[in-house]
Amino acid sequence: MSTPSTTPSKDLLKIPAVDAEVLSLRSFRSAGSRKEPKHDKNRVPHPSHRHASPSAPWPWVDLDDEVDREQLECPLPPIPPLCDHKDCGGCWKGYPQSRFPNWTKRQVIKSKIYSAIRDYPKDRVCVCHRVDVDSNGFFTNPGPIIARPGEDDKVWDQLIHEDRPEGIRVRALFLENISGPVLQMLGAKYNIEPFFWSSSLNWIPSRFQEEIQPGIGDHITITLTFLRSMSDHDAIQLNASFSKSTDTLAKPPTLLGTQTIDPHSPLRLHSNGRLLVLDLLAVHLIRNVNGSTILSFHPSLDLPTTKADFLHERIRFAGMPFPWLYKECSR
Repeated sequence: MSTPSTTPSKDLLKIPAVDAEVLSLRSFRSAGSRKEPKHDKNRVPHPSHRHASPSAPWPWVDLDDEVDREQLECPLPPIPPLCDHKDCGGCWKGYPQSRFPNWTKRQVIKSKIYSAIRDYPKDRVCVCHRVDVDSNGFFTNPGPIIARPGEDDKVWDQLIHEDRPEGIRVRALFLENISGPVLQMLGAKYNIEPFFWSSSLNWIPSRFQEEIQPGIGDHITITLTFLRSMSDHDAIQLNASFSKSTDTLAKPPTLLGTQTIDPHSPLRLHSNGRLLVLDLLAVHLIRNVNGSTILSFHPSLDLPTTKADFLHERIRFAGMPFPWLYKECSR
């Protein structure tokens, strides 16, 4: 008597052949069905880096991105000569491509510069708070530049025709509720590499030097995320405005805790009743032998970050001459 074979029949294991074209189509459909999470403009952007922080400019180009053949074959230089803004007709309107044609439309959109230019809050007034530092180290307030909606030509004319007083070594601008047109105007006037805006808008830590002209000057960008301490009392006052990022403060603790961990939400320190919140320092320095300029970017988010008017006030206060110092120096 023969023992039945325990090996499955080849016919039973036979897998129906699937055309490679059908497989690729299925893969394409499944990949297309996976949608990226919707970006919340009132939250800190998710970092593009996972383990390490980049120190060089983030390129905003992936290996599988399409190459712009027209730009690749263009015989013109990647960066055009500097504009004197006398008869350009408002070159700021095409920034960043007007100054940096190597930035493709795909990169501008991917880096969120496009949304910052087009989708900024139209109901907020952009204010550029300013501080001047002269050759003697005295700090003065030349007054703010207020950019109201519909006054773009007026603001641009003020930026390009305003002369600095003699003896001013540094002028600092603290950007509050920066609008799309003001971003473009400052970028065109000071020839700012778009990497500064992309690093600042996406909270990407970076530090780099560019446009080096020996004996004349250069550009330096520093963006840094850090933890700032604030009191519970301040957090309660801000909770109504910043409810999306402080919801975890209002929820009572449970034995199991919350099911999800939000690394961007404030961290409560029960030992001293304070909170640790994420903050951003984003500074672009244009150094020049004839006078330097500092731009301080401040996020237009409903979050407890350092505001432009606050830092402007603190910088002015730090530059105030103290009477006791004069007394000590006069002895």
